[in-house]
Amino acid sequence: LIDTNRSTALIHDLWNVDKHAKLNSPPRSGHVPKLYGLRRSLRLSTGTQAGSNVFMTTDPHTGKLVIGGSGGGGAKLTLTATIVDESGKPLGDFGATCAEAIAAWETELRNAGVPLP
Repeated sequence: LIDTNRSTALIHDLWNVDKHAKLNSPPRSGHVPKLYGLRRSLRLSTGTQAGSNVFMTTDPHTGKLVIGGSGGGGAKLTLTATIVDESGKPLGDFGATCAEAIAAWETELRNAGVPLP
């Protein structure tokens, strides 16, 4: 799958570059990808149910941040970035590429008879 699907190849190459810092074999995607403009953001959303909510607070006993919600409300930590090649040319959106790679792996695993949740 890695050799036939661009998204899985890009994610594999990003992982491999991160793991080894320098590739010791040709990249599967044909590029040496890196992430450009990597940012983290916390997305808070209320649900569509009446009374739904989302909250952030600090636990008074531990001092740790607590994030939660009810009625469909919630929070997500997201990473955003552009995947670029060795010359800085954009290859795709990191989130979309991850989603495409996950879908491809799920299809491949189902076709192989692997039950997924």
